[in-house]
Amino acid sequence: MGSESFIDPTSELESLGKPVSRLCLEKEIKLAEAAGCHPRELAVLRQRRNQRMPASCLPQEILYSIFLFVQGGIPTYALVIRSLLTLSNVCHLWREAALDCPGLWTLLEPLPTPLFRLILDRSRKAPLELVFNCSETSGQQLSKYFSIASPHIGRWRSCILQHVYADTVIVPFLLSPAPQLESLVLEIEYPVSYSSEPYLHLFASCTPRLRRLTLSGIFVPFSNPIYSNLITLKLSSTTFTRLQSITEFCRVFGLSPLLEELSLESLTFAPALPAPRASGVLIHFPQLHTLRLCRIRPRFSSSILSHLVLPPSAHLELRLETGRRGNLSTILPPSVYHHFPSLQMVTHLSAHIPSSLTFEIKGSTAEGKPLFSFDIDRYGGAQPLELFSELNGFPLVSLNSLSLVDFHENRPQLIATVSAFLLCHPDITRLEFTGWMVPKEILVATSSPPLICPRLQYLKFARCRLYEEELVEIVESRTAPENPALGNPGARETSSTDAGDTFLQYLDIADAKYSCSGIPPTLRKRVKMKEKPEWY
Repeated sequence: MGSESFIDPTSELESLGKPVSRLCLEKEIKLAEAAGCHPRELAVLRQRRNQRMPASCLPQEILYSIFLFVQGGIPTYALVIRSLLTLSNVCHLWREAALDCPGLWTLLEPLPTPLFRLILDRSRKAPLELVFNCSETSGQQLSKYFSIASPHIGRWRSCILQHVYADTVIVPFLLSPAPQLESLVLEIEYPVSYSSEPYLHLFASCTPRLRRLTLSGIFVPFSNPIYSNLITLKLSSTTFTRLQSITEFCRVFGLSPLLEELSLESLTFAPALPAPRASGVLIHFPQLHTLRLCRIRPRFSSSILSHLVLPPSAHLELRLETGRRGNLSTILPPSVYHHFPSLQMVTHLSAHIPSSLTFEIKGSTAEGKPLFSFDIDRYGGAQPLELFSELNGFPLVSLNSLSLVDFHENRPQLIATVSAFLLCHPDITRLEFTGWMVPKEILVATSSPPLICPRLQYLKFARCRLYEEELVEIVESRTAPENPALGNPGARETSSTDAGDTFLQYLDIADAKYSCSGIPPTLRKRVKMKEKPEWY
């Protein structure tokens, strides 16, 4: 039986407005195959059958969401493109859905040129996102990609150019207005000079929607409105040769009063720049949540910080050097309290001395929210313990928890420095010692005033060598006289002396090296214990 004699009954039913099930179409396809119908007729029947499949009945919006979900779970860009091409070839309906969703094709990364052009064409008029890591792409290839993408600069939403070599020709492609640009990352490797001339008219000074800006190894003149109305600004690896003062540098931050993140790293200023002086210019950032300064000379970091006023919730991160004969006062402004009100909210302080050349300190709230972190390298400057002693000048009025890690300094000086700090903060209720000898001289409560940490309730030792005699002496001096109430946890938590001091309630030695065969019963009677199941 030839194809001329084959009659399609389902098409006649559909022409009358009557639905035809997928099962009926399956039977009709089998009959048509048996009748030897033309392949084109079979393709039409199969297309009609596929349109009745559950996956083909999904609304286009649902398909679009599925395609986006698939994109989000794929680790590399090449696999993302491969998956999109595969999805768009599943069936006619899915292909139409994929091609009708230009948002699927807006991410542009290095690809073979024909495929790069195809993806760009399928994006239609949707905002574009360009990502190029030039450590994996040659300068010549990058210039070729930008010659293709630059005619569409009017719809760039984000542009990330990382590890671009200074001799790569890209500036001519970045001179047209970018009215939709919201995020720009431009990192130049091994700049031969820091002249602002090539970047004087970047994006024709037209980036009204730009909110996130990262510049590394280049200097865009501060007259360019690219610095206005930002919420994120990151500057790094740049030398500023034409500044008249640090105040001029800081004024650019005032162009973005709603900044949420400000990062300044490895910035160098001209040697002839005048010594920083108090200018009275203060820039307030009510929305700032992170301020980061890394590898900037002390005299300039102090001047920069003296111009900025942070909100109480902001996180201050410093990774600086004190320089020769330097200390914290050389890198911080004179009025710490005025510029960083977040110090008042610090309840937990962690100090770490990983080496004789490094001092790390972090402050956070009771909920664990970081408020400041200082990572100070000293080269010929103050000793770490001297830096720690300077914290007495900080307005840590809410401090009630202190953690000291790897304090391996001279023992008499160590005891004196830590004791002086604790005496300045009598409200501390929690002490943690990690990686150093037990400071019995600090912890044993003596009858002669002043008593260090009179409200101490929690004591922890980790990576410490403990001895039974020391523990017993410390605990006995900081707990109430033996009475039946000590066996009652509730009564123990509320017990106090007539002077209002709080007794030690909890001892944590689970991560310590305990030098005895077991926990003395006298300790178990006086405090709650956290200990290891096996002792060594």
